[in-house]
Amino acid sequence: MTRSVVMPDTIWVRKKELTNDGFYLILRVRSNIHQITVEDMDGESHTEYEYDEGELRYQVSDDITTSAEIKSLLETEKANLIQKAGRVKVQTALYAEQIENIRETIKKL
Repeated sequence: MTRSVVMPDTIWVRKKELTNDGFYLILRVRSNIHQITVEDMDGESHTEYEYDEGELRYQVSDDITTSAEIKSLLETEKANLIQKAGRVKVQTALYAEQIENIRETIKKL
């Protein structure tokens, strides 16, 4: 989980890419955002936000031509983007896992 002292946006455009294949947005997608109370080294407490975060490369349709249309598109697609970011995070973790661990898990089934 990631932590921040400021309330994060659910979807944040980190980068834009224009390729021969089209226009892409590199998005940071945050989910499971919740407040926690943290005590600092002086014994004082403050609020922080804890959340899951993933990154997606999202292709924008050719008929989207303005920033307002991108904002509307991202708002409309918010639930799908959060779900897709979650899948990407799980797939990335599975890919990073040692092959022997996966084999042992399968043997136990």
